[in-house]
Amino acid sequence: MPGNKNQQGCGQEAEQISGPSRAEQWEELIGRLTRQGVRVTKQRKQALKLFFEAGGFLAAMDIYGKLAQLYPGISYGTVYRTLRLFQENGLVEQFVYNHGVRYRLIGPGRVQELYHLICVRCEKTKSVPHEPSRLAEGLQEQFKPLSYKLEVYGYCSDCQEPAR
Repeated sequence: MPGNKNQQGCGQEAEQISGPSRAEQWEELIGRLTRQGVRVTKQRKQALKLFFEAGGFLAAMDIYGKLAQLYPGISYGTVYRTLRLFQENGLVEQFVYNHGVRYRLIGPGRVQELYHLICVRCEKTKSVPHEPSRLAEGLQEQFKPLSYKLEVYGYCSDCQEPAR
């Protein structure tokens, strides 16, 4: 329901906002791929659907396991190439945890860069807007950034040990 908070897989809290319907969001995701000249195969569409329906983080092995049920000949390599393609086209973002790499769908229309505060216990994430161009001020002659990513790992308020 729009405006509600609900608990998603892996302990991630997702906040749903009012806006386009789920069908419109799905069409926008597919449209983003086609506008960027990416061929939308059945396997890619199904992989994207897994993210769309998950509402949280997925590991490459999760995606492989589900796709292998539908496409028995699919390889790990295909899954990793698909994930890289989705990342390069701004559809998913990658997070590195102590126990492996996870991926999450990037919400439609997101243009502002975000810091990600990630709880190492329950994996809740909180995204905080920031202005990455300010980070590079004064570096133009010394360094040319290609992309920005900032992840801060720690304990959310629910997982922090009580003070003694």
